Amino acid sequence: MLDASLILLVLFLVAVGITFSVIRMAWLGRRDRVSQPCCAACRYKVRGLQSWTCPECGSDLREVGILTRGLRVVRSISTFEMIALWTSMIGTIAVLSIAGLGSLTQFRRFHMNREHTVSSNANLVVNIHDLSFRPSVPKLHLIARSVGSPQHPDQSFVTLKIVDSGDRPIANPTIEATFQPSETWTLTKPDGADTSVKRALTREDIATWLASSGYALDTPAKHAEIDELYEIVRDMVDHPLSPNVSITKLNSLNVVASSWSGPDQTFLTISTSAAVLVWIAGGIFLAKRMKRRRISATIATAPPARPSPSSASPNTASAPPGST
Repeated sequence: MLDASLILLVLFLVAVGITFSVIRMAWLGRRDRVSQPCCAACRYKVRGLQSWTCPECGSDLREVGILTRGLRVVRSISTFEMIALWTSMIGTIAVLSIAGLGSLTQFRRFHMNREHTVSSNANLVVNIHDLSFRPSVPKLHLIARSVGSPQHPDQSFVTLKIVDSGDRPIANPTIEATFQPSETWTLTKPDGADTSVKRALTREDIATWLASSGYALDTPAKHAEIDELYEIVRDMVDHPLSPNVSITKLNSLNVVASSWSGPDQTFLTISTSAAVLVWIAGGIFLAKRMKRRRISATIATAPPARPSPSSASPNTASAPPGST
């Protein structure tokens, strides 16, 4: 499906092209309609002249001709107008092509978010001494952000934190793990200090994080829940848009998966560069062609050599336009 911004851009380019064409046609129609006899070379009005020489451009009216009233002269498009029309056309084609190809999955880049909130049956994130005054039991909140395709993400980030019943973070360290293209994870403390480890996140790292947060890992049930928590992290990385995960030890409270996508940056760069190269090559070709046409027209309309005065017959001379 095309993005609304691309559709609006296409409509804008089409409107600009149509408006330019209409204005050009109207302007040429007014300019090329002959209202009274004039020189064909410079459009100077020749009514009432006493000679065959145009006072404006010096052309011989018997050679260049006289345009009469009501005549519409076909004027070739200028180089600037041709390049302007070419720009409008190539811009519209480029936007339509990029929008059409960009709607295909293989040319799009997905941004996927998946959140999972779980609670513990073994009081994994609860200190036994705090149960008497805690209004609610804390929960584990996992947030996964992936970029790329849903099947093979290019980058994946997973954040683990402990929240209260209102999903507000509790003042405990958090883990930010990166899984593609290089695997690292960072432990951030409440005071802002962080520790980065350049290797993949493991089950032992999650246990260390919970232990550094002050939670006792003193029962086999808690260790089993840590194993399942690590499996959830891996599933969020491998299936960034799938909200289904098998949980037997922890309690799943909330699962949210969402995504948005746009044309891949590499695809946009290549497509835009190709369109610019085509525009430049086409503009150079049109400019050269228009130049050759002007040279050919100049040669074709060049006046023939005048006969010498001695060879001219006095009986064949015609009267100037204003003498009749």
